Amino acid sequence: MPVQVINIRELSDAENLWLHNLSLDMPKENAQWVSELDRKYGERINTGVYLSAVMSANHEKFSK
Repeated sequence: MPVQVINIRELSDAENLWLHNLSLDMPKENAQWVSELDRKYGERINTGVYLSAVMSANHEKFSK
């Protein structure tokens, strides 16, 4: 089974913001970006699974 490992610490935010937000130490300012993403594009693209993963990994940032 092929496996791909991505070290998100080596990626800049600008290059891969989507993957970077899945980490447990997502910057607080990115929480606002993720929330805006859902409001802006939630109807056109399916952001549900992505938002669920981001919010689960960073629960305390979204509970405030």
